[in-house]
Amino acid sequence: MKLVSLLASALLLVGATAYTTLKHSAFPDYGVRIKATNSRKTTGFCDPGVESYAGYIDFQARHLFFYYFESRRSPQTDDVVLWLNGGPGGASSLGMLMELGPCTVISENATEINPYSWNTNANMLFIEQPVGVSFSYAEYGQTIDTTEAAAKDIAAFLAIFFDAMDLQGRPFHIAGESYGGRYVPLFAAQIHDNNQKLVQANFPPINLVSAIATAAAITSSKSMYDMRTECIGEVQDTLCYPITKKIAAYLNAPSTRAVLGVPPAPEFPNITMANFTVNSQFSASGDVLRTSAPYFSALLEHGVNVLLYAGTTDFICNHVAMDRVARGLEWSGQKLFASQPLREFVVDGVVVGQTREIDGLAFATVWDAGHMVPHDKPAEALALINRWLAAGRLS
Repeated sequence: MKLVSLLASALLLVGATAYTTLKHSAFPDYGVRIKATNSRKTTGFCDPGVESYAGYIDFQARHLFFYYFESRRSPQTDDVVLWLNGGPGGASSLGMLMELGPCTVISENATEINPYSWNTNANMLFIEQPVGVSFSYAEYGQTIDTTEAAAKDIAAFLAIFFDAMDLQGRPFHIAGESYGGRYVPLFAAQIHDNNQKLVQANFPPINLVSAIATAAAITSSKSMYDMRTECIGEVQDTLCYPITKKIAAYLNAPSTRAVLGVPPAPEFPNITMANFTVNSQFSASGDVLRTSAPYFSALLEHGVNVLLYAGTTDFICNHVAMDRVARGLEWSGQKLFASQPLREFVVDGVVVGQTREIDGLAFATVWDAGHMVPHDKPAEALALINRWLAAGRLS
């Protein structure tokens, strides 16, 4: 079922809160509601210079909100990157609006263009998941409390979205931060499994190229996110970064919601940047205690590249443990990778960190960066991701 022509015509008709609903015969229980947030480039959201979209992934009573921004360079040919924040329960709009997205929130009612956005050379997708996070919601008390269950929703959405947006065959990378280090390999594994289903149904598979993560979860105060600084505010209120309160206020504003197609409060309650009920549910299920290392190993054996990176002042996802995990991944290239020395990571003639890599697997540190590397060192983070997308290597 080809949906591109349907989408192209339907998007011309959407109003302020109207959506076009997309379906896929291989995943009949799922649907995607999508609206252009920058239709005809007259009412741009976040980055007026590119086409952007927002909408919902619908599965029965579960509804996951997403944002999509086309590349500033060549949207018709550039790779696609999915970004996930962690928690569990953290909003991916944190990454979008304070780290690597097309704009940065500077007040409760204003943003500024981010010159170091990862959509400089890639089409960027941000998903608020699982249900309960940010604008994502569920009816009848439905919840998600394991990464395995969340993976099924994400993989089905991507199959529909890639078909609708004419992205088949485009190199695809899934990236995440913090607990994203558990999301990323499990979501990638589900995408890999779903590809077999797509091929059997005569649909093109998703061209999964790499998994990118900075994460503590793969291994199972000063600020726990950055040993250089004090935590400003209570963790459950500010996540140690006061800007998160401004981001929530910006997204809760009626004017922002009108652009995104989200009803204003109280019809849809005001959101926060982290849902600690979701966090508790994942803890209660034991999800936070499970290792994700075998999934990274399996992805490597199936030809999916893996990049692990960390800021050197991050405590909760410290670079020493992550390097140890990378060297300990059980796959055919383990001995070769573990034997490699750490080399200088150079950006614009300046050493900004270290790397260890072979074809297929890379580990990198970024000096003087904490938990949120793209926030602390945006130029270095952009250089890192651009090299990885271009060559699958950092050196």
